[in-house]
Amino acid sequence: MRVCVLLPALALLSRASCQCLSSSDTSPPPRLPILKQSTPFGLDLLQKALPPSGNFFISPFSIWSALVLAYFGSRGKTKAELEQVLRLTNKEDTLALFRALERRYDSQEANQNYTINSANRIYVDQSIPVRECVGKVLDDKLKLIDFNRPDAAAADINAFVNAETRGKIPKLIEPSSLEDAKMVLTNAVYFKGFWKYPFKPQRTHKEKFFVTPEESVQVDMMTQTGRFKYVDSEKLHAQVLEMPYRGDAVSMVVLLPRSERAKEVDRLVRRLRPRRLVSVLKAMPSVPLIVKFPKISVESTLGMNSFRYV
Repeated sequence: MRVCVLLPALALLSRASCQCLSSSDTSPPPRLPILKQSTPFGLDLLQKALPPSGNFFISPFSIWSALVLAYFGSRGKTKAELEQVLRLTNKEDTLALFRALERRYDSQEANQNYTINSANRIYVDQSIPVRECVGKVLDDKLKLIDFNRPDAAAADINAFVNAETRGKIPKLIEPSSLEDAKMVLTNAVYFKGFWKYPFKPQRTHKEKFFVTPEESVQVDMMTQTGRFKYVDSEKLHAQVLEMPYRGDAVSMVVLLPRSERAKEVDRLVRRLRPRRLVSVLKAMPSVPLIVKFPKISVESTLGMNSFRYV
């Protein structure tokens, strides 16, 4: 069984210039449901990005957040295409949503049960004129940089990502990646939580983990016992398990296909739809379970140029 993780840092290169946020440069109080726009985009991206084999890690919300920064400075055809892809309506509502998300993350940074931090920054070449209104809207999320000095530019970007991910991603971008770049969008997400039902080290043992229906490897299999939200879903043709972190505000959701046939993970991913997934998660009962989960470490590099959305 392959491991596909939805959730580190992201860098998107662009050669486009920025324009003003809007004609009025104002934003109303937040009134849009948080994450309503990013979930359909995330599931669509997962379906397009899933490789044919191997483990895979992706953070659709990171990509969505970074592209929203570009959206604030877009106009014309670019603006219309970003609205379609990101499921946005207008810049004023999007700015309100974006700031509401920031306040939510800021309020949770000091949570005693878990640590979560999400940081965005857009790097624009100092030769590109940036209108004053854009600078005011983006504030510390906008930084002018000299891409003609790629070593220094890469060091600056990597230092930001390294700090925001608590050293988990010390080097995100190479100087060679900045050739001809005029703008770099970055998003860094850091999360550290404590399980509500901890995995005890003495209950971790070597067991088989099937990477294909025929091939298995020995892994460190963790075990815990507790009450979990769980369902064997007819809609998804998969077992769905919600593993809460301490405090019950954050959870990990695990989906396990019923069938062990080849390509079953791909079929499960294609079945994921926002309403379908939400309806399954809302209806999950709490039941006593013994959960076995492998220790995992997954790292992925994804090229965005090959995906077409509009």
